[in-house]
Amino acid sequence: MKSYLPLLLLIGATKISKAQHKPVSAAESKTRMNFYVISRPHKIDPASYYNIARAKLKCVFKGKRFKAIVAPSPERMEAQIKKALKKHDAVIGSLWFDSHGSFKKGYSFFTVGHGEFSYKNINDTSATSSLRVIATYCDSNSKVGIGSCYGGATYDRPESGKLPLSRMNGDSLMMGLGEIFRGSTIYGCESWVMTKPGLFRERFAMAGAPPRKKFKDSIFKPVWERVGEWNSYNSNIQSIRKVNCVMMDKDGNIGTRFNQYQSKSRVKKQIARKLDKLEPGLLKI
Repeated sequence: MKSYLPLLLLIGATKISKAQHKPVSAAESKTRMNFYVISRPHKIDPASYYNIARAKLKCVFKGKRFKAIVAPSPERMEAQIKKALKKHDAVIGSLWFDSHGSFKKGYSFFTVGHGEFSYKNINDTSATSSLRVIATYCDSNSKVGIGSCYGGATYDRPESGKLPLSRMNGDSLMMGLGEIFRGSTIYGCESWVMTKPGLFRERFAMAGAPPRKKFKDSIFKPVWERVGEWNSYNSNIQSIRKVNCVMMDKDGNIGTRFNQYQSKSRVKKQIARKLDKLEPGLLKI
């Protein structure tokens, strides 16, 4: 019987040769670094100091893959990110903007030091020049998180007392940011973004509600209804999508959990009780 062994060896060698010569992109061949950007506090802010401390502590153990940046301005953030990427010959894996939001303002935004980004200026090339520079170090595998409360809000802030009805425009902010970080996935929250323990342990550390009395004002009804809800946007898809609760792992990689925060019956009952007790006049204007 004729032997097929020589033919099989020739086919195998050809396949191996092709696999060895498969082109690899520059981004795939480089290390990926994750960045946690937080504004330098200008007043006593326990939440910000807590986040700075635990992010800086992580830098001690994950220095080559994770860097926390306390930025006084977008320009300083840009400089520090570029320096770290050049040092480790890396590209951006995940980029998290830890920031405060303000429901009183009536629109979604996040800050980097004194720089504020919202639907009002996210398409302004001059205002977003630092973001556009660091976006060149991102690709379709990069993820960007808007870590401010209401950063991805798609609803209207209700009218209440001296505050008029106002569209939050978090979707416009996300789409604008997505056009800067083209191909990267952008995440934004419909509700509050918390700072509970377990931030880098893939838990619901960012889901929940603040305990202060002012947040029980009836103006916050749409926020309570959407506790733990997140959206994503990617310029390749061109649409806002609902995703499970966003989390970060031990290396600062941004991801989504396997379940929704409100899928837990205990959480649903708690939110229902809070909604029943909302009343006007608690938020001081």
